[in-house]
Amino acid sequence: GSTDIEVKGVAWSGGGRKIERVDVSIDGGKTWTAAELYKPIEQRRNRHWAWTQFSKTIPLPEDVRKKIHEGEHVELDITSKAMNSKFDV
Repeated sequence: GSTDIEVKGVAWSGGGRKIERVDVSIDGGKTWTAAELYKPIEQRRNRHWAWTQFSKTIPLPEDVRKKIHEGEHVELDITSKAMNSKFDV
């Protein structure tokens, strides 16, 4: 059965600020896990104009795994938040 979920996405900051960190959640933001960032091409300071891709494999909670094993419908509230080089979220 399913034991984890892979969350993938893209983050953008604007204003030439680099994405420094992305956190992901599968419970609507109650708990957060740091995602892995795909390393973009290095650019000059304050000249980061590209989107940054991220991904993270997160273990499913035991109750969710049990429901999946029993064929029940489950819903996850997947969300993410990014922090840029100015520490804006």
